[in-house]
Amino acid sequence: MPNSNERILAACGATVGLMGLPALCYVLAELGPAARIKCYSYLGLEILAKYAAAAVLGLLLGAEAVHLLRPSVTRYRTGRLAGGAVLGAVVGLVVQAGLLRAGRAMGLGSSWPTDAVTLTCVGFFAWVGAVLFYKPSAAPWPRRLPWVRFAALFVFLAIISIPHLRAFPAHASIAERDAWARRHVREYASLVRIVASVPEVVADVGRITAVAPTSNDRHVYARTMNGDEMRFALDIVGGKGAGVFRAVCTVMGDVTVEWEEGRWIFGGKETPIPASPAPFRLPQPRGR
Repeated sequence: MPNSNERILAACGATVGLMGLPALCYVLAELGPAARIKCYSYLGLEILAKYAAAAVLGLLLGAEAVHLLRPSVTRYRTGRLAGGAVLGAVVGLVVQAGLLRAGRAMGLGSSWPTDAVTLTCVGFFAWVGAVLFYKPSAAPWPRRLPWVRFAALFVFLAIISIPHLRAFPAHASIAERDAWARRHVREYASLVRIVASVPEVVADVGRITAVAPTSNDRHVYARTMNGDEMRFALDIVGGKGAGVFRAVCTVMGDVTVEWEEGRWIFGGKETPIPASPAPFRLPQPRGR
């Protein structure tokens, strides 16, 4: 018969697997090389699929982790253990939503530690669910290792690593940074043409000779039905000097669908650019 320590260890393995691999994906996405220029697709289905696959794969491996590390433990039903962890995680998400709503009602706003609350609630309730659903089994442990799952883990890690191997070359020359952005960011060239037409920029740097995303900032673009929402900082070099232009806008072609913010920094002086230098209008549908 299993003791309480075996139950707790098995539940910990399932919980760590359920949360550990998605957490690794999140850290890699936020801190890895590909985070220098992040792209959000229109529906975000691939992001959802990535985290769902990470959770399932991590759970399948984590549920058997105790057996792999300590073969002497009592056999338990990994399916029940995994199901309990998933059910507990769902309960944790419900509790997290209630806590965040209560925090907003109390006026905590952005100071409320959303990520910490989410991790705590989901992790704790997933562990409780695994403990409650833990059940020993009379069947012997399989003698072979789950090579298929390990192979799937290797393939998954390789897939999520590929974008970081092709990431924006932040420390490359301005020409290389510009070339990378033109190849990988759909509306980047349009943004460059729009920013290059700002009178303040032309007056300060003269004829523009080079433009590229800055090396030390994080850039973001999101694809929508009405163009690409862009948050970019651009190094701009001209015959009379160089500066940085920070833009938050939505661009489709050479049309500014929305202009939220523009700031031109040159010679230690920052100039706000409140209006778009390009036509501000919604693109008209093309005639048939």
